[in-house]
Amino acid sequence: AMPLSVGTQSFAGTIRSDDVLKRIQAHYVESVAQAEDEYVDQAEESLTEALGAAYASLDETVESVDGRSAYRLVADYRKLHKRRKAAGDADRCRGIFQIELNDDPRHIRYRVGLLFHAKIQWRGRDGALLDQSRGLNGNFRRAMVIDYSPEGYAAASCAHVIAADGDRKRMRNRIRKLSEMLAIEFVHGRMGIVNLYWDADEERLHDPAEPGHAFSIEHVFSMRVHRSSPSFIE
Repeated sequence: AMPLSVGTQSFAGTIRSDDVLKRIQAHYVESVAQAEDEYVDQAEESLTEALGAAYASLDETVESVDGRSAYRLVADYRKLHKRRKAAGDADRCRGIFQIELNDDPRHIRYRVGLLFHAKIQWRGRDGALLDQSRGLNGNFRRAMVIDYSPEGYAAASCAHVIAADGDRKRMRNRIRKLSEMLAIEFVHGRMGIVNLYWDADEERLHDPAEPGHAFSIEHVFSMRVHRSSPSFIE
């Protein structure tokens, strides 16, 4: 097994199965497209829940080409605090996308996570969004802003939002489609941090950069990849 201390190892480099990679990439693209199609004008919290509902639709097994192993892929969305929060509460728009790979349910071999803060129709300079980005930022790959809009869902690294002083006009080509940010940047390790994840058992965010820091999030988008040899598959 690969040591988990490797900070830059991408999921794509770890999985070594094109079929699995392509299925996961397709799921990110399809679920974002579905949420974009169903966009209605409402709060960030509700739009993030709707994205979660579109996202939590994957549970299938992909066999490797050589037939030596099979991968069960499960996309799961969880809202951590059931009650709605007040409009000004920053936590309600914060969350994480994470991927975990295991060969045995008790031993997770690889984890990677990407934090986000959601915003609706970002136009011009936004001081609150800048403050949120500063709160999330620790590293270029660690966090992104998601911009929900009827024209489509976009995303940018919080580091770029800070560099642009929260002004969307100064972002230029640093804004990507959300589907590309997940299916390309996140999967290939250009965004996301190894061992940054929401720990469901301990009910806390595990952050390798700030181990003692209690950081509050509301939305968890997990992709679980369980690898097994075919003889164990029903």
